[in-house]
Amino acid sequence: IAIITQLRKNGVPVYFLSDNVKERARYLEKKYKFKKNFDGGLFSHEAGTTKIDGIKIFLVFLKKIGKKPEDVLFIDDRKDYISTAKSLGIKTIHFKGPEKLENELMKLDLFSP
Repeated sequence: IAIITQLRKNGVPVYFLSDNVKERARYLEKKYKFKKNFDGGLFSHEAGTTKIDGIKIFLVFLKKIGKKPEDVLFIDDRKDYISTAKSLGIKTIHFKGPEKLENELMKLDLFSP
């Protein structure tokens, strides 16, 4: 949350792309109110597909947020999802922990603690 908050303070819009069924998404929002930390996002149940299904969810996501692939940075802990995003021309970071993420974001001039 601290990284997301700092990115947004730096003027970087932050969106989520989450594989979750409607009931779980509602539960998580009710319990944690996490969506307030983002500028928007997409749940797989809204897209009618999942990240594991391939590029379709990324195309739906890009359309929803109104961005071109080259203007998006996708961060995920799963290499297969990273590969799918890269195949569309989306910049990626393989998440391996908050410290490493901060370093990668600093290299891209997106993050300054």
